[in-house]
Amino acid sequence: MGSSLRRPPRLVAGDLVVLLSPASPPRATAGLPAAVNSLRRLGLRVLLGANAQKQYGYLAGRELERAADLAQAFLTPAVKGIICTRGGYGCSRLLDQISVARLARHPKVFVGFSDITLLHLAMQKA
Repeated sequence: MGSSLRRPPRLVAGDLVVLLSPASPPRATAGLPAAVNSLRRLGLRVLLGANAQKQYGYLAGRELERAADLAQAFLTPAVKGIICTRGGYGCSRLLDQISVARLARHPKVFVGFSDITLLHLAMQKA
């Protein structure tokens, strides 16, 4: 198999993390402030993606909006980590909207589950 897992630098106090919703939005807005507070207690600076709370059907915005959030977070040097607010259907639609190889050249801590795994795998393959 020849390829090795690229590991970004670990997060440290003072690092900036972005909360994104590449698939579905968070179910209850009450959980999001708690997540932000928890991350801040760890010493991280937290930014909410532009469309993280948007509702477009069962998705957190249109494909172009969610893809733009993801690309902006990966391509912004000050951002050290990306945390997805929720999994859910919709990530496969982003693959046509982003350059996975370009994002993969900017390794960051990238946390997510469910359909977010598709993005993890696409970047690893790239």
